[in-house]
Amino acid sequence: METATNNSALIVGNGFSINFDSDFINIYDRLIDGHKFIIRNANLAFNLDIKSTFKKRIQDNFKAVLQYARFFDEKSFENLFNDAIKFAEFIITNETVLKAFTSHKDFSELTFGHSHSTVITSIYRIGRERGYKFVNIENWTTLVWAYYILEDLKLESVQTFMKEDNSFIKIIKMSQVNKTVILGREQFVLESFICSGFNLYYKFLMASTIFNKGKALTPESLSNIKNINLESLKNILANLIY
Repeated sequence: METATNNSALIVGNGFSINFDSDFINIYDRLIDGHKFIIRNANLAFNLDIKSTFKKRIQDNFKAVLQYARFFDEKSFENLFNDAIKFAEFIITNETVLKAFTSHKDFSELTFGHSHSTVITSIYRIGRERGYKFVNIENWTTLVWAYYILEDLKLESVQTFMKEDNSFIKIIKMSQVNKTVILGREQFVLESFICSGFNLYYKFLMASTIFNKGKALTPESLSNIKNINLESLKNILANLIY
């Protein structure tokens, strides 16, 4: 059977990168390296012409979470994600809270039949059954969005849970020292999420960890690059439909 003239397509996910370097296998195992890089090097710069009050709110909240998390170690991250799973469990298993959550105007139906609640359910079930390291790294910020929806709802059961000793809830609270209202009360969830110091810190954390000490940008430093037939790979990629 001849296939040379057929068009090819390739969907590349995170699994593709592990062929080039074993450090890409489990991002969670390298979080502490990414964290240390952020603590030493993070510096916010704004290229857009935005309001000074908006800029200050983001800067204040980001600095607050950096100060709070400065001495985080591996155990700190383990506790953080496990407490996030407990938060997901609270939302999904409390019928009153779940109903109010899914009825809020800022609750969204996402693509491919998913919604905020299905993502949170995935965090809860996978985290409980297999552990936090098996949860999609992109899903955790959904809980930050959920936090602000629940804060906006002001349910008694939610307020009680928020007072419990939960490191995930605590770091979100610690990262909103500046609550200056800019967009208006009707945009509370969106504005709080954008200005959340923890939300920004987490994105930096994942980005710095994924870039793998610069290896993602310097192919020659990848540990397995010498064992890959680059010419063959180039030929395959050259025939793909972009």
